[in-house]
Amino acid sequence: MSLDDCMIASFCLIDDTLPSIVKGKRLRSHRHRPKLAESEVITMEVVEAYLLISQDRALYEYYRRHYAHFFPALSQLHRSSFV
Repeated sequence: MSLDDCMIASFCLIDDTLPSIVKGKRLRSHRHRPKLAESEVITMEVVEAYLLISQDRALYEYYRRHYAHFFPALSQLHRSSFV
């Protein structure tokens, strides 16, 4: 399985099961609606563990460089708000 396929499968699984887990509660507390969905953030963290990327800056740069097409809202985020 390619990394793209792994990321898509992970996202689909997370996005489908997350609503039954959180039962309508918000996982992040922000005044404004976050640009990235909860399922996108969790997918990135799961893939981060798989890739063994342990620094937020490296993870942010990796996703912006290689997966902006999967996570288009990343182009609207500053690295400091990604962490």
